[in-house]
Amino acid sequence: MMYGVYPYFLLQLIITLTVIIALWFLVTYLLRKWLNINKESLHSNQQFNIDYNQIYWSIRILFLLIMITGFVINLERDPFERFKFLEPFFLLFIYLLVSQVTRAFIQWKYIGNRNVAIYILSRLFLVIAFIISFIITNAWGLF
Repeated sequence: MMYGVYPYFLLQLIITLTVIIALWFLVTYLLRKWLNINKESLHSNQQFNIDYNQIYWSIRILFLLIMITGFVINLERDPFERFKFLEPFFLLFIYLLVSQVTRAFIQWKYIGNRNVAIYILSRLFLVIAFIISFIITNAWGLF
């Protein structure tokens, strides 16, 4: 074992990522077929894109400011006493949640395309379940 990496680490990582990506595409394909959604209907309404972009950029800027503020606050603290909710990984997780729920809400409320909103929330649930299972099981015991 050289520098803490065993010989088949890279091969195992590539296989794991390939399986995860293949499963992701399979599940999203099956969801689109089950909900009768084609790729064009995900971004078909121009007014939705204009309104959503303004909201989405507001969310991006807000989370960027929160991330910078959290970095400055945690920089001044002892490394063992940092606020976990201001760490970048936690803020990115919350950003993913807020941005996708906002997108689904706009699709549901203003566009009226309820299947697309269900599709967005289903994908969000899958990503959250994957991340939580990955963290809790220590990468499913692979590494």
